[in-house]
Amino acid sequence: MEENKNKKPEEEKLYSEKDLKEFREKLEKEFLEKKGSNQKESQNDDADELETAKAELEKLRSKYQEKENECMTAKQKEEVYSLLNDAGLEKDALELVYVPLNMEKTKEKIEILKTYIEKIKKSIFQDYSNAPLPQTSKNKEYDPFIEGFDTNKL
Repeated sequence: MEENKNKKPEEEKLYSEKDLKEFREKLEKEFLEKKGSNQKESQNDDADELETAKAELEKLRSKYQEKENECMTAKQKEEVYSLLNDAGLEKDALELVYVPLNMEKTKEKIEILKTYIEKIKKSIFQDYSNAPLPQTSKNKEYDPFIEGFDTNKL
């Protein structure tokens, strides 16, 4: 039995302080390496998630801006119809004067168109008012459309 007792201590390996210190340093080093690689992986994962979230946010912003622009355009077109009516212009002129999302430019174009139409009207009126009078027909019968309406002959 003494041999068995002697074998037990031999089977159990004894470590020195130096061995324990080296083992501990090795474990700490492995732990820090794993922690560093996990941090890098988690940072990469976080960065990917952040980029995905930013892309989704930008997509939602663009959709929101698009809808807001549509609403603003509809509201502005109604205002432009009112301005055209006040200026004495037809609603068909909307496409000529409307500048999307810029009411100042639209108002300027309405004034330009209004001025142009008034100028054309004056020009046409002057051309017709300075036109020679129509000649009477060789027909001796009275024609009020050619000779003008004379109440004495009616």
